[in-house]
Amino acid sequence: MPSNRQFAHRPLRSGMHESICLRCFRTVGVAGPVDSLSAQEAEHICSTEDLIALHGRIEPQKATSPQKGEESA
Repeated sequence: MPSNRQFAHRPLRSGMHESICLRCFRTVGVAGPVDSLSAQEAEHICSTEDLIALHGRIEPQKATSPQKGEESA
């Protein structure tokens, strides 16, 4: 299932690549080849707190809290 979510890929000095969600600006993953980031990008869901902090509201798209792998405060 293709996603309409977009990600920016940034090369790091170490030779790895970082994937950044252009909606919530979280780092989604870091990998050697850019192709290796697609699985992490497919699993990413922007957190409600990030969207409210950045946009002042939640844009229409599924958002959950907390983000996968994060603990709630």
